[in-house]
Amino acid sequence: MTDPDLKIVATGAEWERGMSEVFTMQQAEFSAFAVLAKAVRAIPQIVDDGYPGARHQYESALRDFLSAVAANTTHGRLPWGPASSVLQSWAAGLTFMQQTVLLAAVRGPDGTEKYAPIKYLLRWYRRCILLSSLDKCVLTDPHSRNGGSFMGPSYDISQCNERPWPVEMADIVSQYLRSLDGLPHHFQMHFMHAVEIVGYKHPDRQIRAFWHETYLRLVHDLHLWPETEAQMDKRLGDSRADWLARNDRATVD
Repeated sequence: MTDPDLKIVATGAEWERGMSEVFTMQQAEFSAFAVLAKAVRAIPQIVDDGYPGARHQYESALRDFLSAVAANTTHGRLPWGPASSVLQSWAAGLTFMQQTVLLAAVRGPDGTEKYAPIKYLLRWYRRCILLSSLDKCVLTDPHSRNGGSFMGPSYDISQCNERPWPVEMADIVSQYLRSLDGLPHHFQMHFMHAVEIVGYKHPDRQIRAFWHETYLRLVHDLHLWPETEAQMDKRLGDSRADWLARNDRATVD
């Protein structure tokens, strides 16, 4: 029996290493589920002083479990069948308003050269929220040679002296910040609000941390204070009243 999407057939020692990785990922998923179950049992049945802390532990455990499930797949595909949306499962589970914000930032700004810093930053952003149409999977790092040009690598890993990807991508964020005066303000606002969501909601801790740090850098570059996750959830919670509470009356309609 063969998988039509399988690009390389491994035999012998390669097959054994592959099976070992499969078992490791399965064990990681089961362990994450056990932690999640423990966190669920720890949530008080009534809302008291201990509820916020227990809720935070539950949300953290849930993200770790979803990340483990996503990793425990064949070629990065979701284990419960063909995808019906280009959005990754974690993004499809957000409020409609948050999903809309994510999608509004997918397209790059007009009038910008093809290889400008923002174009490389957007490649990684797209990999974090979308499935790769060409590869039929989640691309979990910013440097693998997949994704075409729309979701292609953000940098050439062979030229990086084995620096971790967050370090490489932080340099690209710096280049983007230095180029902001030449970019549309409208796009910058879309992008800043989108990476805020990824920085709070992505199930992978390292990816979440990178985008949260990027959000903080974009906010501080404007000499503003960041939103908390709770404030963001309320503003983008599919409630017109809550959205209007954070809007200016000049742009209600």
